[in-house]
Amino acid sequence: MKITLMLAIVQFLIQVLGVVQLGPFVRKRLFVFIFGGEDGQLQDAEKVIMNVWLAMVCKRMYDDLEFHQFIATACSFSDEDFQSLVMNENAEQKKKTQHDMSLEAGNGSKRTVPPPSTM
Repeated sequence: MKITLMLAIVQFLIQVLGVVQLGPFVRKRLFVFIFGGEDGQLQDAEKVIMNVWLAMVCKRMYDDLEFHQFIATACSFSDEDFQSLVMNENAEQKKKTQHDMSLEAGNGSKRTVPPPSTM
């Protein structure tokens, strides 16, 4: 085999192995956002809280699902799943808010934002 061919193969393998997986990065950023506090850094106590929360989620999945479903769910847990668990949306309140906003738009009233104060 020629050395140029070997070099091309090695370069290709290095490039393929260097691909960044965004899933774990996004999940880490969400965990920092939720558990990190004002400074945006996970301190030891905050890491403990995060790990306890994750353990409680796994325990709940284990208790509620059959074993094969638990394995599949735990292995495929993503940032979207985390977001849906943390961000609890009240559908009834959302519907009422949308209804109220549509009534305001129908009356021709506009929400106004006061101008910024000048110093």
